[in-house]
Amino acid sequence: RKSSSEHFIALTVLSRIVLLSCITASTDPGDADALTEFGQSMEVALGSWTGTDPCGTSWEGVVCEGSRVTSLELSNRKLGGTIPHSIGSVSMLRLLLLNNNNLRGSIPSSLAQLTRLRMLWLQHNQLTGPFPMALKDLPLLSTLAVHHNPALCNNQPEVHVVNNTQATNLNAACPAPPPPSP
Repeated sequence: RKSSSEHFIALTVLSRIVLLSCITASTDPGDADALTEFGQSMEVALGSWTGTDPCGTSWEGVVCEGSRVTSLELSNRKLGGTIPHSIGSVSMLRLLLLNNNNLRGSIPSSLAQLTRLRMLWLQHNQLTGPFPMALKDLPLLSTLAVHHNPALCNNQPEVHVVNNTQATNLNAACPAPPPPSP
């Protein structure tokens, strides 16, 4: 039979375990699912992206505040693949920096759901398809860079005003077409 001091010690240890599990960063399940899908859509494995807790295990390029992902900074990583639609569900995202990679496919229209997004860098990739016009209505977006995506440039409309965004004419960032041959 255990003494009361043994019960007290066991209860103390158990309470500390419970307390520590509450303190450690545990990523919002929706954010974790979206980033897991993002990682699976890449052709190059992201080495530190293991497990299911991006904030708790410090995934490379992922910045969190508490349990929420606020930045995805994966510039210059030689990433290939497509940007999944689910990235639009990371609702606290402020920075999405995916420039200088080899991403292809279209820019997901779901990015327009990221109402806290301040910077969107997608330049120097192989993105295609129409430019999602709803992005121009993001209230906090201050920098939008999509230049050097030649197939995207062929399909994007002229956008002369994008809120307070630094990209005031997206077509101006596209390479000029070659002059007609004589």
